[in-house]
Amino acid sequence: MQSFFAHLTFACLSFVHVATTSVVSSRTDLRPILTDPSNYWTANTVVSFPEDPDFVNATERWTIYDSPSYAAAVTPATEADVVKAVTLSRTHAVPFLATGGHHGYTTTLGGLQAGLAIDMSQLNSVTIDNSAATLTIGGGTRFRDIMDPIYAAGFDIRKLLSGAYSSNADLFWGIRGAGANLGVIVSATYKPEPLANGGILTSVDVMFPASMNTSYFNALQSYNGTIPAKLAASTSIAYNASTGEAEILASWIYSGTREEALEAMAPMLDLNPPLVSISDVPWNQMNSATGFGLDAVTCEPDKTRSLYGVNLRTLSASTCISTFNKMATFYDAFPEAQSSSILI
Repeated sequence: MQSFFAHLTFACLSFVHVATTSVVSSRTDLRPILTDPSNYWTANTVVSFPEDPDFVNATERWTIYDSPSYAAAVTPATEADVVKAVTLSRTHAVPFLATGGHHGYTTTLGGLQAGLAIDMSQLNSVTIDNSAATLTIGGGTRFRDIMDPIYAAGFDIRKLLSGAYSSNADLFWGIRGAGANLGVIVSATYKPEPLANGGILTSVDVMFPASMNTSYFNALQSYNGTIPAKLAASTSIAYNASTGEAEILASWIYSGTREEALEAMAPMLDLNPPLVSISDVPWNQMNSATGFGLDAVTCEPDKTRSLYGVNLRTLSASTCISTFNKMATFYDAFPEAQSSSILI
C-alpha cells in the first residue's frame, strides 16, 4: 500500500554526514560537548555512551551488515533537541546519522565511524484528526505503532499523492527521492482513506514445491498488465530444510470479499498448490497475520542481512524460472547460505 505524504516537518536542512565512497570518522571527544550544562537538554532526552545500557537501545540495528559505529548517542525527547543535536554535530564537524526504526540499510552506512547517533525512537507520536481526516506521526514512529490507531479510526493508507504542494515543492519532492540526505524528518502528516470492505482483507498463503515452479511463474506472468488494483502478491524463493529443496512461498492479498479474491487469484489457485491457507484478515493485522507469519522473524534485529534490489517493468516467467534453478543450485553448493532468499 502506498503512502500519501501531505506535510513534512524538518528539524534542519543540513546534509546528513554519511560517506558514500570513503570512511568518515570523528576524533572529537563528544562527552564534554554533549554533557555541557549549557545544552539544556529536555529532561527526558537521553545522552548515552558505549558503556551505558541506553546506548545499546539507541544504536541497535535491524541488519548489522556494513553498519556504522558511534562514539555517542542522543535520544531526543523533543523536536527542539533534534535541532540541538544536529547543530552540535555540525559545529564540531562530527558525522551523524538520524534513525527512526533503525532498519535502514545501504552498502555505504559503514562509512560512518565513531560518529553521533541521533535516535528518534522517542518521537513516536500518532495523532489522528478525524474531522480533517489526517494522520500525523513522529519521526521515530514505526508501522506497528500506527496500524491499530488508524484502523480503529476507520482509515487506511493506500493512495499516492499525484501533485506537489505550492509551498516548498522542491523540498517536498526532494525528500521523496534523496530521503535522509536532505534533512531529519521529525514529523509527517498523511491523508488516509476510509477503510475498504470494512477493513477486511482476504489473505491467501501458498507453498509450491520445486517441481511446480515453472507452472507458478507462468501463472504469475499472466498477470502482466492485467493485475487488479485490489490484488497484491509477494513471492519468495527460499530453502526448505525439511525437503532439502528450494521452494516457493507466496502471500497473496486482496482488498475485497473472499469471492472476489478467489476469482482474481484463480490462475494461481487453479494450479492446486499442495499447501493453501485462506483467511479473512483485518487491515491492521496485515503484516503480522499473513505471509506464513514470517513478519516476526523478518523483523528480528541485530542480524547480518545484505539486501539488493532490482526494479522490473514486467515480470518474465523465463527469468524467474532461471533464477529459481540458480538458487536451487546455490543452496546445494553452499549449505551455509541456505537462509538466503529472493523476494519478488
